[in-house]
Amino acid sequence: MTIKPGDLFFTTSRSFVSDVIRFVTHSKWSHVQIISRIDTNRHLYQTGGIEVITADTPIVICRDVSPDEWAKYAILSLKGDHAFFSAEVKRVLDFCFSCIGKGYDYWGLADFLFNEELQTVEKWFCSELAYTAYLKAPRQLQERIKGAYVSPELLYVSPLLRVEEEVS
Repeated sequence: MTIKPGDLFFTTSRSFVSDVIRFVTHSKWSHVQIISRIDTNRHLYQTGGIEVITADTPIVICRDVSPDEWAKYAILSLKGDHAFFSAEVKRVLDFCFSCIGKGYDYWGLADFLFNEELQTVEKWFCSELAYTAYLKAPRQLQERIKGAYVSPELLYVSPLLRVEEEVS
C-alpha cells in the first residue's frame, strides 16, 4: 500500500445529507477528498497523519482527516500505466489549494441528485472539486460526464483508479 498526495479519500457519515447522497447515487460513499499531505512522523490513522483538501459546507478547506472518517473509508490512486507523475500531482494540488476559501456549491450538489444543471460557478461540492482537479493533470476520471454530474460513486468506479486501502 502506497498512499500519497493526490490520492482520493472516500468516506461517509450518518448525516441526513450523506444518507440522501448514498441513496440517490446507489453508493456506500457520500464524500470524497483529495489527500494533500501525509505526515510520515505520525501513525497514518492519528489526527494529523493525513491532511485533505475538501469541499465541506460552507467552504473548501484544508484539514486533517477526522477520527470518525476512519470508521468507513477508501483511498484510491491512479493505477497501472497511468503513473501519476510529480508534475501532475502538483497541478492537481495547486488547483485544489487555489480553491480554498471558495464557497460550497449547494446548487451544484443538486445537479447529480436531480439530474438538472443548477451549478454555481466558482463554488464546489466534493466530487466536482476532485474531478475538476484531476482534469488539470490532465486526467479525465470519467468520460462523457460533466463535472457537475459527478458523484463520489462515479469517481470511485473510475477505470483509472485502484483501491489502495478500504474499510467498509
